[in-house]
Amino acid sequence: MRRIIHLIPYDGIGGVEEAARSMAGTGRDGMHFEVRWLFPAVRAAEQRRATNNPLRILRVGVGLARERPDTLIVSLWRAVLAGCIARLLSRRIRFVLFLHNSEDAHLLDRFVTRFAAWLADEIWADSEATVRMRFGRPPRRPVKVISFTLRRLAQIDPGAAVVPRPVLVFWGRLAAQKNLSRALGIFARIRARCPDAEFRIIGPDGDEAKTLRARVRSAGFGGSVRFLGALPFERIAAAARGASFYLQTSTHEGMAISVTEAMQMGLVPVVTPVGEIARYCRNGENAVLIQDDGQAAEAVLALLASPRKYQEIRQGAIREWQGATLYPDAVFDALGASR
Repeated sequence: MRRIIHLIPYDGIGGVEEAARSMAGTGRDGMHFEVRWLFPAVRAAEQRRATNNPLRILRVGVGLARERPDTLIVSLWRAVLAGCIARLLSRRIRFVLFLHNSEDAHLLDRFVTRFAAWLADEIWADSEATVRMRFGRPPRRPVKVISFTLRRLAQIDPGAAVVPRPVLVFWGRLAAQKNLSRALGIFARIRARCPDAEFRIIGPDGDEAKTLRARVRSAGFGGSVRFLGALPFERIAAAARGASFYLQTSTHEGMAISVTEAMQMGLVPVVTPVGEIARYCRNGENAVLIQDDGQAAEAVLALLASPRKYQEIRQGAIREWQGATLYPDAVFDALGASR
């Protein structure tokens, strides 16, 4: 039985963590998959600051070297650093670097990621854009793009008539990368013309919640902007029901799982064309791509005034992910090919 361990910094809320949890304890064709966390459950910003403990990272790396799993997959810089220690101490471990974002988080992430790429037997990524934008030149190691379709959502009939409403939703970490201040600016332009517009913001605090709430108060949005906090996916789907648009103004992304989920739900994405989003979201076909705030707001208002055009774009969004390979299948396929 081949033992595969996927090491992740902490059991928090995010696409990487959710994908990992979907694999925990699974197996296929003589392979057993295990998920490990450097740190226990982390939700609040104060808890995340405690995850920079170098002694814990060292102990986990040494422990993995002694344990010697057949394959060690590492995601995000803390786990990558522990994985590098394990690989340096035990060359028998097959070492896989898994990338999830198109930009380095900081200088240490940049250094650790490139050192791990040099040590790795393979590099996995959530999208082609992540690999292309993360490295200045193609890596010298084999690269595999892993599908990040996490679940098969209930099939939606693309042809079912839907009347668009001025209700927008976002889900993800409330962090600087998501640039939600810009999203609020776009929403303000829409609300100025549609006083009944709503914006539902779902997700845990990533050090931006206080600033965003202050901006909502100062703008006088009242109850038209609601912060719903961190929710399990079932409740996210329920909160998104009745919305017509998914609004995300990230500065950078890899695959952007929440965008793909929103499209499967029949929400028209209004998004910045960053990372892999620029490949699967096409302006006027299955999405509204944000070039500037005024243009994005006008595009949403035009779709609200034209249900037929809204329906066309909505149909394109739903069809984009029909038949996509699920994440667990993609992982096991990649591991099987690595024998």
